[in-house]
Amino acid sequence: MLTECRTDRNVELMRRVSANDLSAIGELYDRFGILIYRIAFRFLPNRADAEEAVRRVFVGLWRHSREFESAESTLANWVLRYSWKHLIHQTEASRGTKESAWPT
Repeated sequence: MLTECRTDRNVELMRRVSANDLSAIGELYDRFGILIYRIAFRFLPNRADAEEAVRRVFVGLWRHSREFESAESTLANWVLRYSWKHLIHQTEASRGTKESAWPT
């Protein structure tokens, strides 16, 4: 379950991620990788595309990791919101349209 509160441990994890600490990036992936993959697989037509999307999401999370400090959300909410927005944008871009990207 992803029920959590905003903790110093999560803030510290994201500070370590932004400092390129590979163990912190691994911890972030261990906590959220499967969930993000499941969401990506609903958006994208095949396993390879979903795996590539997960890779891109984690690169984006790493690049934007400093933004978590100023966010007023839990780590789970921040990660999932970023992932969802990234996947919607990717789906719209691949369709070349602004049609609804909601999975069916």
